[in-house]
Amino acid sequence: MSKETNIAKKIVRLREKIESTKTELNRNEGQLDSFMHELKEQFKVHTIKQAEELLEKMTKQINSLQTKLEKRITKLEKDYDF
Repeated sequence: MSKETNIAKKIVRLREKIESTKTELNRNEGQLDSFMHELKEQFKVHTIKQAEELLEKMTKQINSLQTKLEKRITKLEKDYDF
C-alpha cells in the first residue's frame, strides 16, 4: 500500500470521526435546550446557576420537612405506645 493511500484512509477516518462528533454535539445541544426549556417552564429559572440555587433551597426544605416528620412520628409512637 502506498503512503498516499494510507494518508487518504486516515483522512477519511478523521472526516468520519468529525462528522460523528458533530452529530453527537448537535444531539447534546438539543438535549440541553430541552432541559433549559423545562427548567424555565416548570421552575421559572433561566440559568444553571439559578437551577443549582433552587435545588439547594429545595433540598434544605425537604430535609427540614423530613426532620419534622420524623419528630412527629416519634411523638406519635411514644404517645400511643408503638
